[in-house]
Amino acid sequence: MSERSEKLFFEGKLREYEKKIIDYYMERVTISGQSETLASIIGYLSIYGGLTQTQLKKLTGFSKSTISTGLSNLINVRYVKKNKITGKREYKYYLSFDSQGSIDDALGSVEPEIMFFQNTIKELEEKLTEKHKGYDLLLERLNEIVDVFELYQTSLKDIKDLNEIVKIDYEPPKVERLTPKAIDYLLEDFDPEIRKFENEIIDFFKYQSAYSTLTEFMLIIFVYFITRKVLTQAKIKELTGLSVGKISQVVNALIKKEHIISLNKKKYKELIPKKLERQKLYAMISIRKSFFHSGIKSLKEMLKWETKFALIKAELNNRRDELETLYGYQKIKKKVNELIDLMQIYKNAIKLFSKLLQ
Repeated sequence: MSERSEKLFFEGKLREYEKKIIDYYMERVTISGQSETLASIIGYLSIYGGLTQTQLKKLTGFSKSTISTGLSNLINVRYVKKNKITGKREYKYYLSFDSQGSIDDALGSVEPEIMFFQNTIKELEEKLTEKHKGYDLLLERLNEIVDVFELYQTSLKDIKDLNEIVKIDYEPPKVERLTPKAIDYLLEDFDPEIRKFENEIIDFFKYQSAYSTLTEFMLIIFVYFITRKVLTQAKIKELTGLSVGKISQVVNALIKKEHIISLNKKKYKELIPKKLERQKLYAMISIRKSFFHSGIKSLKEMLKWETKFALIKAELNNRRDELETLYGYQKIKKKVNELIDLMQIYKNAIKLFSKLLQ
């Protein structure tokens, strides 16, 4: 093996470009609520192609146990695969583009989620009835999220073809209102049998879903808004045991990302009992609006990177004679070109999501 092929770290100016690319992945953390550890691992794997745990430790600065836990998480949700290195006890890790499309495009498949929720609906209907508190609301929300994910999944193939976007046909959502039942469950709770289903949904999101890259507290509260539709901070504390400060932090982040809204109590005055009049209510009334509005907001914020990547591409071309002698030139060049192409995908996705909100 040559000296050059044994090198790990990129050289000179290329290290600066590498850092900017990682900054892009880390900014996605701020926007999406993703785990910093997972975002960093994904970023370096996307640049280098394949890395060992030891190499990832050197590049990220995280401990070996943190890297190991992060990789296990990403393998569970099919973002990463590993191959044994011949003659060694080590594994090399790669992004899995075969099962999730491309993790880089942030627009991966939700087929596992659709299958899980369809199976959950079937099991819920077979085992329980509307006599169980929470049955009607949970069933409504599960059917709604399946409709949203199926709509998204069937539309993915059109994102790269703007001409196809205008042809998309879909039915309006069935549920986009705040019902008295959702308010009632702020003062009482689901039956234990329904809570069991709800906990299984949380576990699925934590360990098997693409959403598992969210930070844990963000993910758990996000799922409760999916299953419960409307919550107060007091109810979230009852459900999660989290501190008021942490809950407030996550709720504000979910509002900023447009996953949820702070409810206008005057608009729903007739639905709100006196016991809740002094409390702030937060809601994910429409899963469809939450899903696509937050998607549009995130993608728009990431489009500012288009100019930054274009500048890097220009520098790589203008200083080619100087830079291509440095280790990492081809990898950086390839990655920057991929990210520039990704910006167009983002633009197409924004147009698609906007149409689906009409």
